Amino acid sequence: MSFTFFSSIYRYEIKELSEDTVEVRYIDLRYLKDGHYPFVCIMHLDKDDYEVQSSYTGWVYSETKLQQKLASN
Repeated sequence: MSFTFFSSIYRYEIKELSEDTVEVRYIDLRYLKDGHYPFVCIMHLDKDDYEVQSSYTGWVYSETKLQQKLASN
């Protein structure tokens, strides 16, 4: 995944969204704005085969806009 090569300092979170889907969220720790790290890579994966259902890499300043971008993929 190119995000991990591009970002020298990052963390990740894994969260179960449903019985079938898991979210992996990579957060670039080099950028901090108003207590928020806005540069992210988010993937929704199928739990059975880890196939990417939707993803987004870029700048995010609100969770609502992020979910809209994921839904449009």
